[in-house]
Amino acid sequence: MSTATKQPTALIVAPQWVGDAVLSLPLIEELHPHYSEIDVLAVPAVAAVYRCSPSVRAVQEVPFSHGRLQWGLRRSIALGLRSRYDIAIVLPNSLKSALIPWLARIPIRRGMIGESRYLLINDRRHPPVTTSHPPRSDVGSRSHRPSMLAHYLQLAESPKAVEAIDAMGLHRPKMVLPKAVSTPAAAGPRLVLCPGAEYGPAKQWPAEHFAQVAAAWVRQGPGHVVTILGGPKERLLGESILAQAQSLLRADHAGQESDRVENLAGQTSLLQAFGWIAHSSLVISNDSGLMHAAAAFDVPVVALFGSTDPGHTPAHSPKATIISLQLACSPCFSRTCPLGTTACLTGIAPDAVIRLFPMRQGD
Repeated sequence: MSTATKQPTALIVAPQWVGDAVLSLPLIEELHPHYSEIDVLAVPAVAAVYRCSPSVRAVQEVPFSHGRLQWGLRRSIALGLRSRYDIAIVLPNSLKSALIPWLARIPIRRGMIGESRYLLINDRRHPPVTTSHPPRSDVGSRSHRPSMLAHYLQLAESPKAVEAIDAMGLHRPKMVLPKAVSTPAAAGPRLVLCPGAEYGPAKQWPAEHFAQVAAAWVRQGPGHVVTILGGPKERLLGESILAQAQSLLRADHAGQESDRVENLAGQTSLLQAFGWIAHSSLVISNDSGLMHAAAAFDVPVVALFGSTDPGHTPAHSPKATIISLQLACSPCFSRTCPLGTTACLTGIAPDAVIRLFPMRQGD
C-alpha cells in the first residue's frame, strides 16, 4: 500500500515595511500549492499584513529592533524553530535577516544574492532584470527599477520573467480581513485619508490639500464621512488636517457637517486600520503601506506619488488611480526635498483629486 508523500513546510522571513509586506503576498500565493504549511516570522509592525492572507497558517511576531543584531534573541528563536521547516524564504536582503533560518538548521534557505550571505543562503536568486515593460500600463518606471512585486516573485518555485507577471490581475496582492476584526458601524459613504509616509516628508501631500479634499467629500451630501488614519507619528498631522477641514466647513456655515471628519491616527492597531480601509468608499493616500493595503483590499484608491517611482511601487489594482507629476527632478528617492520645494507634491492640486470622487446617485 502506497503512502502519500508529505508536502514540505515553509517559513517566510518577512520584510519590515508594511508596503513591502503587502507586495510579498503574491509570492506566498505562488508558494501555497507547493507547501502544506506556510508560517511567517514578522516584526509586530507588519504582522497584521500576513494575518490577512488565507495562505498563511500562523504568524510568529519577533520583537527585533531596527539596526540591532540581537544575537541572543535570534539564537533563542532559532532553537524553537529547529526540525519544523523544510525551507526558509528570506525576503529582506540583509545578512542578519538570514541568521535565524541558518541557526535553525533549515535545510533550504532561499533569498536574493547580497551582503555576502553565501554561507547563510544556499538557494540564491538573482534580482529581476530591468525591463521596459511597466507593471502598469498607465505608469512607467522612470528609475528603470523593476517593481518590488517582480522582486519577490523571483523567490517562487519557478521565477517568472518580469514581462510574464500579471501585476493588475492574477499576481496582484490580495488581502482578506479576518472575521475577528471589528469593523466600523454602518454609515454613509466613507472617505479614508492616509496622509503619512514612514519614509519621510518628501512623500507626503500637504496637510492643507488633504483638508480641502476632506471638506469637499463632506459637502457632497448627508452621511458622507471622513476618517484619517495613520500611526502615532501621524497623530499631530491628522489633527492639523482635521482642524483645517472643520474650519473650511464652518466657513460654509456647515457647523454640524464639521463633525463628520474624525482623526483616528495613532488610535488604532494596524489590523483595525485595515478594517476601516476595507469598508471605505474611497482611500486617498501617499505612496505608503496603507496605500498598498487599500489596493489589496480592492478598494478604490487615489495614490499620490512625489519623490518615489510609481513604476517601482505602484498601487497594484484596477481600482487605483495614480497621480504623479513626473517632474524632471523626480523620482529622487530622498526623504526630504533636495530643492526645498517638494513641488512634485505641492503641485498636485486638490481639485485633481476631488474630480476623481465617485459620482453620486442621480448625478
